[in-house]
Amino acid sequence: MRFRKTGAPISFIIPSGNLGNGVAALWTKKMGLPIQQVHFAHNANHAVVDYLNSGDYEPSDTISTLANAMDVGAPSNVERLKALYPDFSLLKRDVAATSVNDASIQNAIRKSEKHWGQIICPHTATAATVREQIGESTNEWVLVSTAHPAKFETIVEPLIGKPVEVPAPLKAILLNPSQSQNISPNLLELLDALSGPKV
Repeated sequence: MRFRKTGAPISFIIPSGNLGNGVAALWTKKMGLPIQQVHFAHNANHAVVDYLNSGDYEPSDTISTLANAMDVGAPSNVERLKALYPDFSLLKRDVAATSVNDASIQNAIRKSEKHWGQIICPHTATAATVREQIGESTNEWVLVSTAHPAKFETIVEPLIGKPVEVPAPLKAILLNPSQSQNISPNLLELLDALSGPKV
């Protein structure tokens, strides 16, 4: 809608671990969505940042961080990224990547709540940090928020000094009893368990 009004393409800053959301955004760009740039916001796992800086992709060991859903040292979607952009110069034109440490994640969570009244998760905090590091820009930036902060209350609440409100739909899910079933490592038993109870 904004593009129709302004004619200006948008750019995304996407919290990234395995690159699924970022590569999906790049596919939509290739299909015609008016995207100027996609910026991957990584935690301390920086294999993709290194790849974009050097042109050589080297998977690395995974580093544990506060943004744990993004703790990926060898993103499997790098192969899709390479297939989508066989010309590295075009990849560099359309994509950027930045690595953010845990201290910056913590600072972004505090700042977001204090200055804007917005409580964010550690993953979203990587995007907020990258946007702040970019500074003045002619790009129209959209920060992607990939998780609700209530999923990370043990990290977020001490930083902001108050509880994170849990949305009603999430509360309802959390009230459901856990369900699990032990099965032996046997394909037929797995298929039987997946097919559900017999009527």
